[in-house]
Amino acid sequence: STQSTWGVHVAHCGDTRLVAILNANQYTVITQDHSVNSTSEQQRIMQNGGQITSVQGGLRVLPGLLNVTRAIGDLDSKPPLTAEPELNSFQVQQNLKFLVLATDGFWDVVTPAQCAHLLAGCHTAPQAATTLLHAAVGGLPPNQSPHDDTTILVINPNA
Repeated sequence: STQSTWGVHVAHCGDTRLVAILNANQYTVITQDHSVNSTSEQQRIMQNGGQITSVQGGLRVLPGLLNVTRAIGDLDSKPPLTAEPELNSFQVQQNLKFLVLATDGFWDVVTPAQCAHLLAGCHTAPQAATTLLHAAVGGLPPNQSPHDDTTILVINPNA
């Protein structure tokens, strides 16, 4: 039997990550973070007049002391930062369970493997998004916020 496929096109800029979840043990990270830890991004920053510095054990881009190398906002850091997106296209097979698009506030706490495992029992996008949100911030005291913004979008291609 032939499986039908459909295409997804992503214009990605920054550290929001897209992950395709197939089942509890299989996932594919679609986008790579535009991080100062990437050698190619470091080279691009320096070619555009920026500097890389170490701050409290982590690398940062000057000006701005950011750990991302591409961003839509952060106008005071452009150049050397850029809003030019990285373009990705991929074919999705019918066995795709969910697409998860989330900010670094989520991915800093939950790995893609943990995400796939957490979504094993979920059947709808709202159920999946709620499960992931609880995993990311559920253990925090009521008056404490996550250390970073946390946005999660879950797409169920089979709905």
